[in-house]
Amino acid sequence: MPACLAMTEAQGIPTSVAALLLPFWELGLLQAAARNRETEGKS
Repeated sequence: MPACLAMTEAQGIPTSVAALLLPFWELGLLQAAARNRETEGKS
């Protein structure tokens, strides 16, 4: 989390905003990874 906040701050995104959004971004990444695993398993 600290590294992600530092990266978003370097991009000009306020830390307070990024801290609110990071859990949702993480959820999206986890869902995408799960879909990827399902797709790869069907090949």
